[in-house]
Amino acid sequence: MGACGSKGKINTGEVDYSHFEQQRCIGRGGFGKVHAVTKLSDPRKGEYFAIKTLEKDQIIQTNTYAEVHRELNLLKNLNHQVICNGHYAFQDARHLYLVMDLVMGGDMRVHINAERKAKENFAYNDILYFTSHLLVALNFCHDRNILHRDIKPDNILICDGGNLKLTDFGISHKLKAKDAFCTMSSGTLEYMAPEIRKAGHNHTYPSEVYSFGVYLYELMYLNLPKATGDFSKLEADAKTEADPQMKALKAFTLKCVEPLPEDRFQTIFDAQKHETFGDADFTQFGKENFPIKPTYKPDVDRVNVQDHAKQEDLMAAFGGEDEETKPQIEDKFQQRFSGYGWNNVLRRELSRSARSSIVQGIKSLTSSGKSRKTGINYTPESDNIKTNCPNEAPRSFREGRRKSHLGLQA
Repeated sequence: MGACGSKGKINTGEVDYSHFEQQRCIGRGGFGKVHAVTKLSDPRKGEYFAIKTLEKDQIIQTNTYAEVHRELNLLKNLNHQVICNGHYAFQDARHLYLVMDLVMGGDMRVHINAERKAKENFAYNDILYFTSHLLVALNFCHDRNILHRDIKPDNILICDGGNLKLTDFGISHKLKAKDAFCTMSSGTLEYMAPEIRKAGHNHTYPSEVYSFGVYLYELMYLNLPKATGDFSKLEADAKTEADPQMKALKAFTLKCVEPLPEDRFQTIFDAQKHETFGDADFTQFGKENFPIKPTYKPDVDRVNVQDHAKQEDLMAAFGGEDEETKPQIEDKFQQRFSGYGWNNVLRRELSRSARSSIVQGIKSLTSSGKSRKTGINYTPESDNIKTNCPNEAPRSFREGRRKSHLGLQA
């Protein structure tokens, strides 16, 4: 499906699939596939990314044009260590491509299922660490008036070091103001706050707190409540829990999933101040002095990778998908994909000398005492844009590099 890795000349006009070498399939779903890739061109040559390939046919059939455009537009303005950041986007006749951080540990759904199958439970410290990560991600989004609106284990990825990244902003919503409301009813039923399921509702940040609480419940019990919104087991356990740390954690979770939004934490910042997190200063998250440390490390060579790679090999053995026999997509539908692209040339690829020239020009204008408006919104801090992609490939990539890229390339 789509391009299968660069074999010819790299396009010098814009970033497209010719700038990447495909490694292996690491995920698949109704939308298409996710492949790990290596960038072949400067800047960032040799870095590893993930490319999410979206089938235009699927988008047309499900009428989800708005979702794919919305996700791209939001990712253009999001960059944080706990977000699965976007980097490039492009398209061809049949597909949309979104280049993102490579996260090899799979999603939290995979790990919850694995713990349940092994009849084990996450350690308290692991739950606390997973919780703090998602709190930081949501606080980052809410500070920018963004409601994620689909918080669940499937949309939380885990890196090989145990860090988490929030992904899938397809149904997210940017509020017009901090005190504005969202009136759309979208999400995954089991994680949706009760008010979202009511006609004519308004919802905002406390609804995200509820979804977060359901996720936390699942981390503790490795299952959702038997009935949507029924937290009677958690209530009973919180009363009899002997361990003071777990007792506080269960009380915290109950506060998140209160039926009425006004009874929950009103903001993620309020949740961060709960006794569960002790004296943790969330402004220090990601630094050495942040007290909550990761202990859970996923097996990146096993989880969420091998099955997808085997499926890819099997499809290739039977000739794969015949793109040539599919009918062309009509122009009236192609027009709906107009504007889907993000090569990020100016913000990430403008040379340092060019940026310096812009800064000097602005300084000369402002120092002259004139109040001219340049129309340029530039800050020198943008020189130091951090990325979250791994500097080297996962072990399975390195060991298989000489074997024709794990058998996925011709």
